Amino acid sequence: MNWPDTFRGKVKGNEPLWQHTSFRIGGRVKFWLEPRDESNLGVLLACLRANKMRWRIIGCGSNILASSKGLRGAVIKLNSPAFKQITQKGSILNIGAGVCVKRLLRYSQERGLGGLELLAGIPASLGGTIIMNSADIGRSVEEVKVMDNYGKIQIIKKKQLCFGYRSSNLASYIILAISLKLIKRDKEVIKRNMKEFLYYRRQTQDLALPSAGCIFKNPPDTSASFLIERCGLKGKTMGGAMVSRKHANFIVNKGKVTSTDVLRLIRFIRRRVKASYNILLEPEIKIWN
Repeated sequence: MNWPDTFRGKVKGNEPLWQHTSFRIGGRVKFWLEPRDESNLGVLLACLRANKMRWRIIGCGSNILASSKGLRGAVIKLNSPAFKQITQKGSILNIGAGVCVKRLLRYSQERGLGGLELLAGIPASLGGTIIMNSADIGRSVEEVKVMDNYGKIQIIKKKQLCFGYRSSNLASYIILAISLKLIKRDKEVIKRNMKEFLYYRRQTQDLALPSAGCIFKNPPDTSASFLIERCGLKGKTMGGAMVSRKHANFIVNKGKVTSTDVLRLIRFIRRRVKASYNILLEPEIKIWN
């Protein structure tokens, strides 16, 4: 593969994806790419399109199950400083999509800006958090800067945005930056709120072993965890994959696990819940094959 002379950024071949996912699962991807800035991202997309090469975007890799057999094509990570800037204007923060949630929470707390405390403990980049509308962050979004698959940049205003449960109308774009309108709040109150939410996550979620967080979306009027637990599946194991004994909607990596182990367990869980409750659970994680 010959990359354009105008491309500036990092290129790695046969990069192991398990090093970049919270599940610690994934074979090698043909190309791992980190563009230097928005312009270079556009150059990169044009090159990939010309070579008819499939590509995917990764943030912190916290909701991805990548094939243990590896992936053809390319994985792009917005990891350069150009995608990790935060600026403030009053109660509005403009944040690069590559900023991790932990850093954003620290930044906003230090400046007395609240409204994001529910994100405490979520190991994600802001770009992925916005697409998934984690912790209902969409309510704070003023506008989103995006790039389409052809390298065209546009600003999507608040009135054009649609957020729902674990969803948004942004999934077809590459998120570049986000503007959030936050709430003036006492720094110590924000800090206390974040500690409470973080404590709750630690008490209720299995954080001791690698995972991708919740595997399934919650059906209307109930929770996936409740249904899986009622089916007696806590501790159910296939290969190195196990339904968490602490949180039934978590599948954890016990070691020497493959993506096939996880997929087999996912299919088993879906069949059992469907047979018992006539509810077909919908995966929340992204499955890369």
